[in-house]
Amino acid sequence: RSSYVGQLVELFADAGYVVATADYRAGDQAGADVTSAWRLLTQCHASTLHVDPYRAVLVAEDTAAPVALKVAAELLRLRLGRSRQAPAAPAAVVVVGGRFA
Repeated sequence: RSSYVGQLVELFADAGYVVATADYRAGDQAGADVTSAWRLLTQCHASTLHVDPYRAVLVAEDTAAPVALKVAAELLRLRLGRSRQAPAAPAAVVVVGGRFA
């Protein structure tokens, strides 16, 4: 196994949790890609996949960690601003490994 997140994904899936992974582009588009994936999971397909959007957790590792933290902060800002179209912010963000600035 090459990553801690891969091990966490297996652990959560084996325990019966719904697990989804997302590919995203590097650079400025990363946040938009992660937000789109989060929206698909917590709004568009939540009932089909049995996902409670208010209990969903975002997990990130290494270079994805700052992206995940920025996405979570932006989603929380939108929800606090009462933006109806914004998906729920993650209940938690788990950051594993890496260097953070």
